[in-house]
Amino acid sequence: MIRTGLTLFCILYLSGHVDAATAGDALNSAAAQKICDFSAKAKKAAARAAGKLSNTASYLKAINVATARLTAYAVKSPGWATQALILTAYLRSEADRHLTELTSKMTTAVKAAGQVSYTSGRIDEVILLFKNAQHRTPSSGLCLSQTKQANSAAAETVTAGCKSTDLTKELADETDFEEEAKQVFTQSTELTGGTNGNCALTAAVLTAYKKDSGNMLLLDGLIEIASAGGFATDNIKKTAAATDIFKPIASSYTATHNYLSAADTTGRLDAEGLEKLLKPEAVGRNLKDTINSFYQYKPAKEENDIKKIATELFKIPADGSDSGFIKALKADKELFPTLGTAEQQLTMQLDYQQLAREQEKALQNLNQKANKKGPDCSNELSEGSEAYKKTEETCNKLKEAAACNANPICSYNTTESEENKKCKFDAKKATSNGVPVAQAQKKKQILLQRGVQNIKIKQTVKRRMRDKNLVKKLIVDGLRINAK
Repeated sequence: MIRTGLTLFCILYLSGHVDAATAGDALNSAAAQKICDFSAKAKKAAARAAGKLSNTASYLKAINVATARLTAYAVKSPGWATQALILTAYLRSEADRHLTELTSKMTTAVKAAGQVSYTSGRIDEVILLFKNAQHRTPSSGLCLSQTKQANSAAAETVTAGCKSTDLTKELADETDFEEEAKQVFTQSTELTGGTNGNCALTAAVLTAYKKDSGNMLLLDGLIEIASAGGFATDNIKKTAAATDIFKPIASSYTATHNYLSAADTTGRLDAEGLEKLLKPEAVGRNLKDTINSFYQYKPAKEENDIKKIATELFKIPADGSDSGFIKALKADKELFPTLGTAEQQLTMQLDYQQLAREQEKALQNLNQKANKKGPDCSNELSEGSEAYKKTEETCNKLKEAAACNANPICSYNTTESEENKKCKFDAKKATSNGVPVAQAQKKKQILLQRGVQNIKIKQTVKRRMRDKNLVKKLIVDGLRINAK
């Protein structure tokens, strides 16, 4: 009876402790594969951020070229200048938006990629330590077992994701590492594989690591080797969000994932690409902010109103075919001498050097027109001044106030100081008395107006010629950017 009772007690004791941690236990291959699969994806995080950065750089280069071409077209095509400049303003705002994202969201994405790559390296070292710290013979020193099977080595594929690789050659992977880390590193992931083995890494801590007491922590405490040997907990001890190396990923990577997943603007910015911005179903949405800003509408107009304005402005047909502006832009060509011959080339295909020459030519033409008109204005102003002088002299000869005021075209100025009182020509008085104002005086007034207009033209041209250096600088800067 006593023997039977002892036998039953031993059976119950052993069955109750069959899964208890013991020195020499092997790591479960199922856990190792989950962790290594995470590491394999993590190695691609940098490639994903690099791809986004490359696409953004390409788009910014395309914007630089397109805005230079549209500006050149606006200078020589007054009928479409406003439309070209509105599209230029839209593209510039797009460039500003992408540059802002580079300094905020992309900066965060690069840092996140670095953190993900760092965790991958930490994982690889720990898991490969278990894989490689064993004898070829499974029954001797096995540290990574096939699931929970004792003395059964795990397949090579289990740790394939933890093998070292050249990150510069990795392809991007669209994994949300916040969600991935939460799923892999949970307290439901079983660590213990084959038990009662001879794995030196899970021997008693004092034996394996020469640590006097306490548990041995791996991966910042996700995995613990018990002081007496084996795994301190059957499953991963902490969640990803509670572990320092995974916390930055498990708490905020989804925002970075969404930014990297957003569709890149990779469309062409030639005439065909610009036409897509002007499609009836999209133009109101695309140009709403730009047109409101361009015309300074107060209050700002809504999308439907902007659509009507843009439709009329760009001559957009309802059937979605090319707008009037795009047709004119596609047809516009410029003559460029090349190796002794002259070839016509589409404006929207010109490079920076050709665009610089185009700007130079347009500014020179404007300057020549103003200079040609200038001498004529000077002569006319001179003639008008002479006629006005003679009219003034006629009135100035009248010394007496009575005689002056009796003249239908003169008035004696009594508001001046004593020495400045004199008879002067009075065009308003002459008109009210029915006396025609002297033709010379009329001519002077007309010529003065013309002269002011032409002086303004010359001032504008001079200002634009001064701005020419700025234009050239912008083009040179564009060339420098494009060459990078």
